[in-house]
Amino acid sequence: MIATAPRCPACGEPVPQRWSASGRRSRGRPRVFCSDWCRRGGRRQAPADPARLRAEREVFAAAVRAAITASGLPLRELTVRLAEAYG
Repeated sequence: MIATAPRCPACGEPVPQRWSASGRRSRGRPRVFCSDWCRRGGRRQAPADPARLRAEREVFAAAVRAAITASGLPLRELTVRLAEAYG
């Protein structure tokens, strides 16, 4: 029977063994998570999909253009108002 390393429930990475100074496995309860970051609830970011990011950017840009057109104000006036409101 081959023993497999336990996996972290948060990210799926193998959980490293804790070893004592003498080279033996440390006493006590074994680790459950691979790091403190995972133990505290952190999540690994999925790699960004360029096509999805481009599509999201295009949708956002279209919404901004529609809002600017619906406001009826020129872009310079919108810039002045935003600068006054948000600095």
